[in-house]
Amino acid sequence: MMFVQRAVNAALVAGGDPIRLTLARTDNTVSWFSAPRQHLTGTMRTDSMLRVLGWQPSDDGRTSPFPVTRPTAFLTSPDGTIAMTLERASIRGDGTLVLDIRPMEPVPDSQEFGPVSLVIDGVPGIREFTTEIGTSMSTKVVVVGRKAQIVVVTLYANDTQIAEWVLDDRVRTVTTSEDFSSDSVTLNSGAALHLMPPKPHEAGSVMLSGTVVIDGQEVPLDLTLGQWTRPHRFTPKP
Repeated sequence: MMFVQRAVNAALVAGGDPIRLTLARTDNTVSWFSAPRQHLTGTMRTDSMLRVLGWQPSDDGRTSPFPVTRPTAFLTSPDGTIAMTLERASIRGDGTLVLDIRPMEPVPDSQEFGPVSLVIDGVPGIREFTTEIGTSMSTKVVVVGRKAQIVVVTLYANDTQIAEWVLDDRVRTVTTSEDFSSDSVTLNSGAALHLMPPKPHEAGSVMLSGTVVIDGQEVPLDLTLGQWTRPHRFTPKP
């Protein structure tokens, strides 16, 4: 799984350890590709991408670290390409993505790039599940991670993405706080997404429960949106 983050403006400030890179006016949207086919699979929010990479925001708004296995990335601009390792990240209130990086080669003390693309070598293992809630509403579940324990759930209405959630070992349940509607279906607020991460000998799953309104009638909803097993190489031998 690879990510492409585009930005209208980017700036590099060297001299620190690590070096600070800011990407402004990103629209808070990332394109992601399934590798090795390099097939454009969809989009997600920038913060969702960071969560998929194992990042968690800090309480004080400062940059917080990625896991020990740091992501690698390539910043491409009209001036060329810079290869780097991502150390820490944060997202400002205006949507600016702030990264603390370690370049793999010398870089200028400071530089304004203008429009850029940041390609991030993502996480291993992709599984996708699509489930219809009604004739014009559906969910797409993407399971990633070395232990298949991170899930991105996207809700579509009339073939348009309208909501997105990320669940993992730390955040296993999310409750919606608003109604989501399509031409024929309304998913009422208070619906719950629940993740059961896979265990060595037990499948994982993500479930959606709540109520929907179809043809003017409210009916209960209890769906399994996806079920999967942990990758074999992480299953202990008996």
